[in-house]
Amino acid sequence: MFLNAKRKVNLNGVILLFSTFFCAATIQLNPITTRENNNPVPCNTHGSRAAVINGGDTKLSVEQRFMRPRPPNAYCVRIEACSELLTTSPSVEKYETRPFSVGGFNWTFILQPSGNKTNLGTWISAYVAIDPSGLVGENREVYADLKFLVYSKAYDQYLTSIDTEMRRFHQFRTTWGTPNFTRHFDFNAKDKEYIFDNDQCVFGVDISVYPYFNKWEVLSIDKTVYGPKSWKLKKFSTLIKDFYMSDEFSIGGKKW
Repeated sequence: MFLNAKRKVNLNGVILLFSTFFCAATIQLNPITTRENNNPVPCNTHGSRAAVINGGDTKLSVEQRFMRPRPPNAYCVRIEACSELLTTSPSVEKYETRPFSVGGFNWTFILQPSGNKTNLGTWISAYVAIDPSGLVGENREVYADLKFLVYSKAYDQYLTSIDTEMRRFHQFRTTWGTPNFTRHFDFNAKDKEYIFDNDQCVFGVDISVYPYFNKWEVLSIDKTVYGPKSWKLKKFSTLIKDFYMSDEFSIGGKKW
């Protein structure tokens, strides 16, 4: 399935430039003959920039999987010549999309078509990385929920892998993801049509960022007992309002 290790090429620093638009990136591994395609594609994707990078292993601890019709809320990637994505790996270890913004931070979506070091050749791995330059001040830690998706044309839905644990991003941990996103065997299954319409496929990610916690109050208990305040209500039986307010008074240096 993969090229011989002797044929590996150093792709560090190679950047594929495409035009940017809306929420997607198009990645081509090899030149493809221009062709007409009038079929609608999920995410309404257009071309953008992607970079090949190196990185370490980061994985989700517990996952749940299900199908859903709703597209990704953060970013999606349409890949052309998708079958070549698997057959030309592992010479290309990772694809990192152009930056996109979610929750006031810049992120990138990363795909490992041949998996990480522990599952090389059997799985497609997916990750997100946060731009560490934004992790300053009160935002030095960011908490987020992650979901990774791949589109199935057969069901017209997205296979969704959700991490059941919220993830904490900071200067020393900028990347989280799943090494076991989808098996090559399942991804190539013709009945699911993850590869469709002239050898295309679509991956996506949901990122839900939790806002920085800055709302609280402090309650101090004063054991000093102050004298009571009396309020005399005249003709109580004739009162018809739902509630009445006394005049303002002071006890313990506070207004009440």
